[in-house]
Amino acid sequence: MERFEGERYTILKEAVAEAIVETLRPIQERYQSLMADHRYIDEVTVNGAIRAGEIASVTVGKAKRLVGLKD
Repeated sequence: MERFEGERYTILKEAVAEAIVETLRPIQERYQSLMADHRYIDEVTVNGAIRAGEIASVTVGKAKRLVGLKD
């Protein structure tokens, strides 16, 4: 951190902010491209709902058996 020795704190804060923005830039770009692809979003949503339903069905079945509502 010798680069910032003797400098104002704002200089360090600006450098940190710039480093964070540059580090996150590829993630933000990928996010934007995925959000623009509505077919991809729909596919992920449908597949997620199907998978969640499968998991929930098993969990509900176990719960019903435990409370005696199902054999």
